[in-house]
Amino acid sequence: MFNQDDLDELVDWPYDVLGDAAYFLKAGYSYTVKDNREFSDTSAGIPISRLVSRQIIATHIGQLLLNDKQLAYFEWWYYNKINAGTDWFKINLMTGAGMNTVPAMFNKDGKGQVSSSNLYFTIPCQLTAIELPIKSLSEEDIQILAINGTFTLQNSLEKFSKIIHEAW
Repeated sequence: MFNQDDLDELVDWPYDVLGDAAYFLKAGYSYTVKDNREFSDTSAGIPISRLVSRQIIATHIGQLLLNDKQLAYFEWWYYNKINAGTDWFKINLMTGAGMNTVPAMFNKDGKGQVSSSNLYFTIPCQLTAIELPIKSLSEEDIQILAINGTFTLQNSLEKFSKIIHEAW
């Protein structure tokens, strides 16, 4: 369905305009991985299962907290760039391998009702994402992640990258 090269063709989640507000709030954020197996009903014995897809598909639930300008842009982006939420786009989401850029789309009724509190607007969102990174890791890589933790390694990599690429 998707591979890493397909990401280049997808519309970007609007980080450039929304800034930090483009990230889902950590409070209440969750994701669940879809079970890609189908089970047959047998008259006797245990059911037989088969794998429907090798893609790792997950549902992500979160909320955006936007000011009025960001809300206006997000609504425009949603309707004009991703066809009222029906087109795939690329976004950074939590996966089994840490934060990664993955293809995603809004579920049916995945953009919830906008509510306001003081000067901010909250939008509940539900996305379906194809989680590419964890499949491409080698067994050695995943063992290192299991021992050291994804967040520790990712944070270290970001700090190391800053040290290398920033001006001395």
